[in-house]
Amino acid sequence: MFLNHLRTIARPDGKFELLNDLHYRTATGELIIVPRGFLTDYASVPWYGRWLVPKVGRYNRASVVHDYLVTESGKGWKESNRIFLEAMKADKVRLWRQVVIYLAVELYRITGL
Repeated sequence: MFLNHLRTIARPDGKFELLNDLHYRTATGELIIVPRGFLTDYASVPWYGRWLVPKVGRYNRASVVHDYLVTESGKGWKESNRIFLEAMKADKVRLWRQVVIYLAVELYRITGL
């Protein structure tokens, strides 16, 4: 469950900078803290998929946690993707969108596409 709100500011390079720490507690009780100042691009969706999944949406916080886990935590893609799916559920992302996004990140993990 998310323990606070996400606050970011857009940067000229297209990234977003966290203005506060983002706290997420996993179903197993692990506390993940994405630190203030972390840079994210929200959902890393290729241009051809943005009609279905825009870069920003209800899944913003889950996307930030996923970006942090993949780049900074050392957890690896498989565990990071599992937590990403869990976090989207916590933020009540529509089920069909959870499935599409999760399958897309898993496809990327497996194939690099």
